[in-house]
Amino acid sequence: MQNIIDLLQRKQLIWKGSEQSIPLINQASYFSEWDKQLEGFPKMGLMEIQSEFGIGELRLLTPMLQSTVQDRTLVLINPPALPCAHYFEAEGIAPHNVLVINSTKHDLWAAEQCLKSGSCACVCLWHPQLEVHQARRLQIAAEKGRALNVHFNLDRQNSCSLPIPLSVQLNATENGIKVNVIKRRGGWQQQAFTVDLSHRWPQLCTQKPLHQVIPFPRHKRQHA
Repeated sequence: MQNIIDLLQRKQLIWKGSEQSIPLINQASYFSEWDKQLEGFPKMGLMEIQSEFGIGELRLLTPMLQSTVQDRTLVLINPPALPCAHYFEAEGIAPHNVLVINSTKHDLWAAEQCLKSGSCACVCLWHPQLEVHQARRLQIAAEKGRALNVHFNLDRQNSCSLPIPLSVQLNATENGIKVNVIKRRGGWQQQAFTVDLSHRWPQLCTQKPLHQVIPFPRHKRQHA
């Protein structure tokens, strides 16, 4: 049993609970709630997001991408919908720096090549649950190219623990998204928290009424 544990440790497939103070190279998300709880996004390597489509999962990455996608490329592999060039341009991300790849057969190969090329700042991959050896290859490729690989896990009900720095689950709320931390390297699992998106995109969030008082109906007086 000890030999198996030693082998897993050498392959960096497990981490010790006492290793909470491992220094991680992170970059700010520019959302105060996220940065307070998770100290930003990993600057390189592989992270996993479990989320329904269109609840703000890509907008969560947008402020970070504004600062990282300057002279490098943002790659979107198998996005669930056609990305809008006007959105990226309005958010300060030049459309010519965004590459969209649609290939269900060679998506993992494409992600690996983009990551280790050194020309990509971030590769977003929509793909079913990764196997451990696949996650490890993407992690190594991202470290080699000094890039971040965001894996949007399409199998929300079929998730296993992967050797990655960060895994979260997102759910929609009235003013943003609720974040459940599934795994975090160098830290314990913590309570869920909410990221408020209404400050940047108020038109996409639920608008609360100015008051909650319902006036009592007035009855008309009857005359004899």
